[in-house]
Amino acid sequence: MDVARSYDMGMAVVMKSILIGEGVELLEYSGSGHVSIAGADQSYYVKVAEADAERAKALLAEAGYEKYLIQPGA
Repeated sequence: MDVARSYDMGMAVVMKSILIGEGVELLEYSGSGHVSIAGADQSYYVKVAEADAERAKALLAEAGYEKYLIQPGA
């Protein structure tokens, strides 16, 4: 489940590092953040197991990354 998104690869790496440091297992995402085509999604995603999603979001919000969290229905 995607829990956070950023247009900045470095920011996504920082968020992933926070979660790894807290023992949250990340899922691999095979997105193409480097592709620059009109209409293409150029975001970098932080993906975790659905069972870990709420904890991951809480950890990221606590660390000050709330604006990057993906809200339900978004």
